[in-house]
Amino acid sequence: MIYLFICWLVFYLQKYGNLRVLNFDRSNFLTQIPNISGLRNLEEFSLQNCANLITIDGSIGLLRKLKFFRVIRCNNIRSIPPLSFASLEELDISRCDSLENFPLALDGIEGKLKILRVISCSNIKSFPPLRLASLEELHLINCYSLQSFPPVVDGLLGKLKFLKATGCIKIRSIPPLILTSLEELHLLNCYSLEIFSPILNGMMGKLKFLRVQSCNNIWSFQPLRLALLEALDLSYCGSLESFPLVVDGLVDKLKILKAIGCSNIRYIPPLKTFSLEELDFSYCVNLESFPHVDGFLCKLKILSVKGCIKIRSIPPLKLDLLEELNLSYCDSLESFPPVVDGLLGKLKIMRVTNCNRLKSFPPLKLASLQELDISYCASLESFPPVVDGLLDELKILNVTGCSKLRNIPLLKLSSLEQLNLSYCNSIESFPPVVGGLLDKIKILNFAWCSKLRSIPPLKLASLEQLDLSFCQNLESFPHILDESLEKLKILIVKGCRKLKSIPIFKWASLEQLNLSYCSSLEDFPPVADGSLNKLRILNVTFCNKFKSIPLLKLSSLEELDLSFCDSLENFPPVVDGSLDKLKILNVSYCNKLRSIPPLKLCSLQQLDISNCDSLEVFPPVVDGLLSKLKILRVASCHKLTTIPPLKLGSLEELGLSFSDNLSHVLHMFHDDKLKILKVTSCNMLSGIPPLKLASLEQLDLLCSEND
Repeated sequence: MIYLFICWLVFYLQKYGNLRVLNFDRSNFLTQIPNISGLRNLEEFSLQNCANLITIDGSIGLLRKLKFFRVIRCNNIRSIPPLSFASLEELDISRCDSLENFPLALDGIEGKLKILRVISCSNIKSFPPLRLASLEELHLINCYSLQSFPPVVDGLLGKLKFLKATGCIKIRSIPPLILTSLEELHLLNCYSLEIFSPILNGMMGKLKFLRVQSCNNIWSFQPLRLALLEALDLSYCGSLESFPLVVDGLVDKLKILKAIGCSNIRYIPPLKTFSLEELDFSYCVNLESFPHVDGFLCKLKILSVKGCIKIRSIPPLKLDLLEELNLSYCDSLESFPPVVDGLLGKLKIMRVTNCNRLKSFPPLKLASLQELDISYCASLESFPPVVDGLLDELKILNVTGCSKLRNIPLLKLSSLEQLNLSYCNSIESFPPVVGGLLDKIKILNFAWCSKLRSIPPLKLASLEQLDLSFCQNLESFPHILDESLEKLKILIVKGCRKLKSIPIFKWASLEQLNLSYCSSLEDFPPVADGSLNKLRILNVTFCNKFKSIPLLKLSSLEELDLSFCDSLENFPPVVDGSLDKLKILNVSYCNKLRSIPPLKLCSLQQLDISNCDSLEVFPPVVDGLLSKLKILRVASCHKLTTIPPLKLGSLEELGLSFSDNLSHVLHMFHDDKLKILKVTSCNMLSGIPPLKLASLEQLDLLCSEND
């Protein structure tokens, strides 16, 4: 069938000698291209996604008018016959995994070729010598086996505007080239490239974009003339020891300068630039000084020296247009860079985290600031002084881990959405806010502010998350103006040992409530209407003074932890007894708990009633249905005598231990999923009902003489 098709194809193609465009894209049945010498007027020939194509007839080299030739995703083709480059303007050979050689030039002339793409041809090892005097674009991408840059006769690439070599991991060097028209040069992930000397006489006077990224073995550049350069990116060249020397230091048009992760660069020579908009030397860990730049960086919008651990100071800068500043992880930085006039009026993001030697900030004008992060500045003693206290645009304020910071001055924070003061161990009072107005704030975190005693009245109408964990000296819950916390989703008051009460609120949106380790809290917080319909997680472990919990609506509850509530006498009453979404129930070490009411627990996966000394009856389960229960632990329940019949379709772990009066375990209907079985020191237990143990991985039986 294929032979007949090829015969027909030969006849068809010879008949149409005036054909200009021939497209065989997605012709999966095609295995070979026959003699096409009769198509002398053909200008465009495309072979894309021809999965079974193996050979192309050599007559393609006779097509003297061919301008565009594409061979893309033809994975079985191993070679392409010699081509005539007399008229060819664009050649694209991409994703041909089996192709081993680049096609030869039939007449040795490549005079009109403008675009050459060789992409993801992972088996091509070398190119023949090429004449590419008219070439404007060259793409060499992910040619993993290519061992050398294509040899160019006389090094002449005088019309080349765009050169990209990405992922050519075996290329070690680029020969000298004439690149007088080059505008963009991209060398990415060429891990073996050691020498950058592709320019004769250093002349790249028209170059606008130079990116040499993740070339780990390159260690130096020759001097360059870069008068028109707009972007220079040398990021992740880990062996680069010196910054490229620019003739006359002139890069007047330069807008973007990046050298991220150049860990061996120690010094950057002086630069003359008045147009720079982005400067990023992040993680240049051996860079010892900030580069001297003429022009004061007056047009700069982004400045980052994150992780430059040896920089001690930054000279005075004029940063009128700066929008983003990142000085994080500058361990040796002792002072904030002096800013001419203190004016940072356009600054939107300022990150100065983990600057352990930084003690203070100069007065700053920050009228446009939206995010301020000064977290983990361990030596910082005072909050950055803000002219007029005006931070009206600020949305995020992070002061986490500033352990020496004692107070925050009066600020206007009408747009604030997130405030994090966690681990500020020296702060004694809540930062004063103009009018107490924080009505846009969504996240408020004071975890581990161990000296914080009180919080002033606040309006928190938009609050979604409040964390007061381990504020050990906090004596009263913050007074909320209008008593409105209707949008609150997460409330964590864990470890507030001096907190005695929480006032009544309407918590219609609450999803997580953690009151654990509040040893002085006398009562469960009163809930308006008793409605906690959206609550998913409730944790009151180690609330030692709780005697009871009021009637609640908990239709969405998934986790309930009442463990170590020593005074709790009754299980919380639940409207309709329905906890049908509950997955985890822990009442261990509730020593005074006598009983649990009938409950519907059809989603329960873990049940722990260990060390409930007063519990006399196993929790009654509606219909005995615990079909999703995976873990059941009953330990040291000394008054418990019987476990009723249960339907345990998913049980994986069963633990019965130190329950002295447990005498009967009635039928347990379960599937063959039990992996762990522990029955220890249940002295009155007469036997265990038949169990399926084919999946058992751990068996622990310690029986008394009576067992």
